[in-house]
Amino acid sequence: VNMQNQIVGLCLAIIGFLGTILICGLPMWKVTAFVGANIVTSQVFWEGLWMNCVIQSTGHSQCKAYDSILALPQDLQASRALVCASIGVSVVAIGLTVVGARCTNFFRDDQMTKANVGLAGGVVFIIAGLLMLHEDYVKYFCIYCTNYECCKNMYFRLLVFNYNLSVCFLTA
Repeated sequence: VNMQNQIVGLCLAIIGFLGTILICGLPMWKVTAFVGANIVTSQVFWEGLWMNCVIQSTGHSQCKAYDSILALPQDLQASRALVCASIGVSVVAIGLTVVGARCTNFFRDDQMTKANVGLAGGVVFIIAGLLMLHEDYVKYFCIYCTNYECCKNMYFRLLVFNYNLSVCFLTA
């Protein structure tokens, strides 16, 4: 693998790492809306890994961090653990990849060790990605019934059931 491909791969991996941090911090994992009799009483609810927020139609927003880890649903606990584990594994992968890249001076005299360290960094990045992917599957299986009930109880069940079902599956 030439040096340009390694640098492009490392940049893409760092962008993915920053995206994982962004995903971890944003409170938009589950978005629901409530509209009252008129548009003035509408509210949007955001639920994330660390907090939930309410945005009023007037533009006011309130966010509250979760009080207890043990009071959270199991899917949220699993998602928290797997996202944080993925971030930690990504930090290790970035370190290994930087050490194993051809553009650095680590293991300058031993090219075989340098190549093996770079390969190990790539494998660790794959593991970090699988942790994020696995998190989606854990969340899907844990909240399948919740999303199914969410979709089943929509107002226009017969007309938009397929659309809502696909939206619920995409959000899981």
